[in-house]
Amino acid sequence: MKCLFGRGKLDSDKKWECYLHINNFGYYENSDVTVSRTKGRADYQLIVMTDGEAMFSINGESKRVNKGFGVLYRPGEVQIYTGKNCGFFWVHFSGYEAEGLLERMGITESFFEVPCVDAVHGICKKMLECTALVQSTTEDMLCAYFITLLGKLSKTPSESDEGIMKVINQMKSESFKGLCTREYAQIASLSEYHFIRKFKKLTGLSPAAYKAKIITEKAAELMENSDMNVTEIALALGFEDVLYFSRFFKKNTGFSPKKYMEMY
Repeated sequence: MKCLFGRGKLDSDKKWECYLHINNFGYYENSDVTVSRTKGRADYQLIVMTDGEAMFSINGESKRVNKGFGVLYRPGEVQIYTGKNCGFFWVHFSGYEAEGLLERMGITESFFEVPCVDAVHGICKKMLECTALVQSTTEDMLCAYFITLLGKLSKTPSESDEGIMKVINQMKSESFKGLCTREYAQIASLSEYHFIRKFKKLTGLSPAAYKAKIITEKAAELMENSDMNVTEIALALGFEDVLYFSRFFKKNTGFSPKKYMEMY
């Protein structure tokens, strides 16, 4: 079990009346943790799971959180969480601009996905190095690193969003067969699990459903704007079986290819 506290085990439950203040922070590794703050705290607490899983309760909502996800407690919210052999980075912070920073970064929910856990490790290490050196710039540096951390957690357009756009462009250039989900995840530089979750979050559809939508739209465009017959369209889109193409098109439009071509 390993526990690191940036400012030591001091009582830091305080609301600071400055732009932003890092009250305390730290890192748990392979730890058993049980916390029950029935009156909450005066400041905010941000937790990012880096290993294992833990059960968190916020405003009556309980959720099991594992690696790759974060939790945000606001001032006054009852804080109850427990975990075994888990790891997480935590930071208590306050200041009159704390809520504004969270809103601008798009971190507004109590539970949220963390795009890059490795980046959290790196920032935590730099914050620990800051407090090891007593100097006049320590507070400013802690705030700067923390804002950088919020940027890594941000729901605003990120590197992973750009990766999803690369996948969508790849899908648009492909035939029906195309790449598999694992290969799309590699293009997006995400694990397959996080790729599927991220893709659905941004598009509202699973990768397979979105790819089907693209192929259906291509087929409809060819039917409306070309002299190709159903067989030619099926082959052009990468279908080896015309009957399978017909079933695919009807499933996604409600019309058979023949009926759709008659309509246009």
